[in-house]
Amino acid sequence: MKKTMRKKVIAVILVLTMVISFMSGTIHAESTTETADFVTDPEGAIALLGGADYAEYDNVNKEITLYGVNFSTSAPVAVELPDGVTLVLQSGTVNRIISTYAGEYDSCGIQGTNLTICGEGSIEVTGGTSDYSSRGISASSITITEGEVTATGG
Repeated sequence: MKKTMRKKVIAVILVLTMVISFMSGTIHAESTTETADFVTDPEGAIALLGGADYAEYDNVNKEITLYGVNFSTSAPVAVELPDGVTLVLQSGTVNRIISTYAGEYDSCGIQGTNLTICGEGSIEVTGGTSDYSSRGISASSITITEGEVTATGG
């Protein structure tokens, strides 16, 4: 009987270990109230998006490469980009950027000027449900040369 009980305990421990390791591997960005602002704080923005494993910023070439970002914030703007930046979607990755803002100001997932999106990955961008307006991507011009882009506003 002791042998059966020991096997059950070992099985439970094994299952719990697998569940915990699975959870830690799939969650890399928690919901926040901050904007990932590449204009004023690129290093802070990278940290908010999950760190160097999920995003990198090349200031010289004005390129931000995403490697499977999953970022959600209740801030009116989820990600603020500098003028003329290129957003590179790493091949085979799915990136999600979401603002869940529901206040009285404009809301958008990505805000920038003269934005270019390229790469062989995909990105889903969602603006919040603000009282004024909501956009997935807000930019004066957007050029998409490759990749799959889904932008949703309210």
